[in-house]
Amino acid sequence: MSPLGARSAAGTSALLLTATVAGGCASGPEDGAAALRQRPSIEEISDRYGRMQQELRDRLAAELGVSAWVNDGEASRAGCADFPGIQEAESRTLDRWTYEANIADERWPEAVRVAAEVTAGYGFGAPRPVVDRPDDHEVEATDGFAAVYRFGTAKNTILSLSTGCHLPQGSLG
Repeated sequence: MSPLGARSAAGTSALLLTATVAGGCASGPEDGAAALRQRPSIEEISDRYGRMQQELRDRLAAELGVSAWVNDGEASRAGCADFPGIQEAESRTLDRWTYEANIADERWPEAVRVAAEVTAGYGFGAPRPVVDRPDDHEVEATDGFAAVYRFGTAKNTILSLSTGCHLPQGSLG
């Protein structure tokens, strides 16, 4: 094999290993369960993300005057397609929070900056635009556990979050 072919094969192996580890997918239920046991429990991560949402709402209130948030109470639970065969694994959608007004276009970059600062402290990457047009904006970001938060403004302003897959506290032992 040529040096280029050896490098290419090694690079492909490293890429496949990285993709498997980063994606959270495992070759079998035992590997998936081991990976899930390395994560915080669904209760712990839900509490952590709830604190993140509170901190973000507090900062938006202090820095932009976005202070009258309403809890829509839309929390839900689901299984995890990313870890087939692990019945205990679950993901959650936390309560969605709504501010019943729009954040003006000229203030939106400041709101996104605040969101990026707060969520980075909880392991989320940089927000990516989903929608960006006059009076209608939305960004989202993910963390290493495949959680996704969405923050957007149009007629109203919303903050929502879905966790990645985690085991309940009683299943971690």
